[in-house]
Amino acid sequence: MNADSGELASMKNRFKLFLYTAIILVVGLIYLIKIHNPTAFGWQTNVVTYLTKLTDVFYLPYWFKSSGLPVYELTLNPQPA
Repeated sequence: MNADSGELASMKNRFKLFLYTAIILVVGLIYLIKIHNPTAFGWQTNVVTYLTKLTDVFYLPYWFKSSGLPVYELTLNPQPA
């Protein structure tokens, strides 16, 4: 029983090593493609922007909530030079 668990742990470690290596290679390949052709992954910018703005929905209730912070008003009078 102990030998089986050792083999299983070894297989898990090999899989982790393979997975991490594959991720590093894919990220490196994307980086190299991006260096040689900056517009190659232009759609990523749109997707990231969309996902970032999608999370703003969670702040919607705070836009209508009253705040206890003081309100200051700044008035600038133009001075002749």
